[in-house]
Amino acid sequence: MKPEEKRSILEQLRQAQNAAKPTTTYGKVKALKESATIFNFLRGNGIASMSELYEKISAMNSDYYALRGEIVSAERQIAKLNECLSMWEQFSKNKPVHKHLVNIKPGMRDIFTEKHHAELILFDAASKYFDELKASGETIAPQKWRVDIKRLTAHKDDLYLRMKAMREDIKAVEKIRRTADKLAKMETHRNQEHDR
Repeated sequence: MKPEEKRSILEQLRQAQNAAKPTTTYGKVKALKESATIFNFLRGNGIASMSELYEKISAMNSDYYALRGEIVSAERQIAKLNECLSMWEQFSKNKPVHKHLVNIKPGMRDIFTEKHHAELILFDAASKYFDELKASGETIAPQKWRVDIKRLTAHKDDLYLRMKAMREDIKAVEKIRRTADKLAKMETHRNQEHDR
């Protein structure tokens, strides 16, 4: 066990804060708030040593990146569903033009096709997209897509809020770690000076 781990982390952090005592009222109030935050965090998470602090930071970072992965996954699903809805709208909007083409007499088709070339291409592209979707085993369900987009968006927004809160917690813990690291370096330096 390292010498700095023989004392509790709270003792080490208090010593570090005492070494850098603020002189202004603002600095004293800020230091007091930081001390309370540190104390509450360490007590609330049962952290008594530097190694436990490092383990907690590692676990928090892992949770944060896992949450980020969930958000990315939800965003991809939403993008896929939005693409399906976009193609559905393209299909629905241009379906009457295609239907009209089918009902036109053969001699008039060339003129109609030339006049509505863009709409027919868009219809064919959407139709092909849905054929491929059906071939892959998916069903064409625009209502379900809309419901799924709303559900996934709400879930993603909730994950973002959790991630934002985690980000603040991680910043606070990183500040505690930096203070503890600074203390460890000061103590190592003091021990080296004492050994001379």
